[in-house]
Amino acid sequence: MKQACLILAAFLLLGGFSGADAGRIRYEGSDQLKSSLTPTGTIIEFIGNVRFVKDSSDLSSDYAILYEAQQFVRLLGNVRIRQPQQTLAADSVHFDQKTEITKAWGQVVVEDQNRHVRVSGTQGIFRERDEAMFMTGAPELIVDYELQRIPTIINADTIQFFAQSDQVIAISNVRIKQGSLNAESDSAEVSSSGEEIALFGNVRSSQH
Repeated sequence: MKQACLILAAFLLLGGFSGADAGRIRYEGSDQLKSSLTPTGTIIEFIGNVRFVKDSSDLSSDYAILYEAQQFVRLLGNVRIRQPQQTLAADSVHFDQKTEITKAWGQVVVEDQNRHVRVSGTQGIFRERDEAMFMTGAPELIVDYELQRIPTIINADTIQFFAQSDQVIAISNVRIKQGSLNAESDSAEVSSSGEEIALFGNVRSSQH
């Protein structure tokens, strides 16, 4: 998962929407484009079939709005960010360049086809400062979700990734299922391959 938590933040660098950095993100099109000057600054709206590209990455949504002075972007409706072997989907996404924090809401799903990892939840927080991703709102991590071998399924209150590590941290009310093995704990550390699992605090396990 080294790249998965950076897909969104790297793609939405706000400067890429301006002419000065057009090489980073290129506007491909939308059904409508509106620009308006407000007391707080310029607002640019992209309406219908919105699409941007960056290198081999593709971003699409039903609607996008850029608040230039606030350095803030909102994407609404069927948000998709696609890279080779990686995809992020969400109902809405907000990116704040000042804090370097991106938030995704709704049915948030990140898939890494190369590592056969899928994580989902109702809210994702992407923190560029330390290259971390937090998935909350009934998050679920599935390792080996497309392979023939038995997948590892992890549920917790929060599932956390760091870009520079293959380790996944599950926090609070952790439940792990791997074939007939079921385990619960207060927290857990899991390798992205699912081969190494460490459980901490009130560990309970059973086999069916």
